[in-house]
Amino acid sequence: MQNKQWVLQKNCLYMSHFVVRLAHLQSAFSRTKKFMGWSIGYDNHWMRDIGYGVPCKCDHPDCDKDIDRGLSYVCRGSEPYGGEDGCGLYFCEEHMGEKCEHQDVEPKPDVKEWVEHKLNDESWAEWRKNNPDEVSKLKKLNANS
Repeated sequence: MQNKQWVLQKNCLYMSHFVVRLAHLQSAFSRTKKFMGWSIGYDNHWMRDIGYGVPCKCDHPDCDKDIDRGLSYVCRGSEPYGGEDGCGLYFCEEHMGEKCEHQDVEPKPDVKEWVEHKLNDESWAEWRKNNPDEVSKLKKLNANS
């Protein structure tokens, strides 16, 4: 019996991995990288990297709390891009609110730590090679911060 449960769990884990993988295919192809899970992705609406692997500041205009762009901090939490009830921006617990009240909030730019990572880390080498215009923008952003 224990062996069958393990196989069932293995199959469930495999299916969960497959579902997550499908959700990120667009991001993966745009970066020509393979991703496994929610650590990194791309939000085409806000035109920025998302995922729990992306450090950032709370998007509330009066807050500089360090968070990440994972599902724990997305407006209305737990749904990619904010789901049906959220705006897709990222907030600390203090500024999340019971419902989305962020209509006039603009997303904050990437933090210096993330920009430097994309510009220098070996894992982003292929992305840099394939996106010279984006690299140029990031270098200007990094120089101004």
